[in-house]
Amino acid sequence: MISGVLTHRRSLVAASIAAAGALALVVLTNVEVPVVGLGRLLYVPIVLLALGSGPIWGSVAGAVAGGLYEFGEYVDPRVAAIGSIGGLVRLAGFVAIGWIVGSSAAHDRALAGRAERDFLTDLLNAHALEAALARRLATGRPFVLVFADLEGLHELNETEGHAAGNDRLRRFAAVLREETAPGDTVARIGGDEFAVLRDVGSQPEVEAFCDRLRAVLTERGMGASFGYAMCPDEGDDRLSLFHGADKRLYAAKHPLDGRRLVAVS
Repeated sequence: MISGVLTHRRSLVAASIAAAGALALVVLTNVEVPVVGLGRLLYVPIVLLALGSGPIWGSVAGAVAGGLYEFGEYVDPRVAAIGSIGGLVRLAGFVAIGWIVGSSAAHDRALAGRAERDFLTDLLNAHALEAALARRLATGRPFVLVFADLEGLHELNETEGHAAGNDRLRRFAAVLREETAPGDTVARIGGDEFAVLRDVGSQPEVEAFCDRLRAVLTERGMGASFGYAMCPDEGDDRLSLFHGADKRLYAAKHPLDGRRLVAVS
C-alpha cells in the first residue's frame, strides 16, 4: 500500500516537471501574447506537484513556474516587462497556489491515515484490515490470517479500571508491532481482538510465530489466545479464512473441548 502511494506520487512529480517544461517552452515562447494569459496553464504542474509532494514542493514549483514565466518574457519581450509589478504578483500567486493546494492535500492524507487507525493502539482498524486482506487475496500469494485475543482484559477493567485496561491494550499492540515483520499487517479489530496478516510458507512457521508471541507476552505479564487460517490451503476468500481462524481461536480458548488447533474443515 505504502509503496503504491509513493509510486503514484513520483508519477505526479515526473508529470509536473514534464508539463512545466513543455508549457514554459511552447506557451511562453511561441503562443503567449499580451492579454490572452495562456501562461496561467503553469498552474497545472504546480497543482500536480503540490498534490503529489505537499506544500513545500508545491511552493517550490510555484517559484520555478514564476521563474520560467520570467524566462519566457526574456525570450519574447512582447509578453510583459521583466521584473514588473505584475511579474511579482504572478510569482506570489504561483507560490501561494502551490502552498495552499499542497497543504490541503497533506491534510486530507493525514485524515485518511487516521481514519484507518485505531485511536487507542495506533494499529490499523477492522476496515483497513479488510482492505489489506482483499489486496493479499488478489495477489494469489500464500499468507496466513492470525487472530489474537488478549486475555484478562474484562477482569482488569472491572478491578483496576479502564485506564489500566487501555494501558494493557497499548502494551499488547506494542508487542505485535515488535514481533512482526515490516511487510505484515497488524490490526485491532475489536475490544480485545487483534489480527495479523503474514507471509508464511508452512504451518510450523505459523506455530512458531504464535509460540514466540506467547513467550514474549508471558515475559511482560500478559497472555493471549491465537487462531489462524492459511491461504490458500485452508481458504481462499474472506469468509473461509475468518471462519478457519475463529475456529482455531475458539479451540485455543476452550482446550477442554478437545479441539485445540484442530484441522480446519
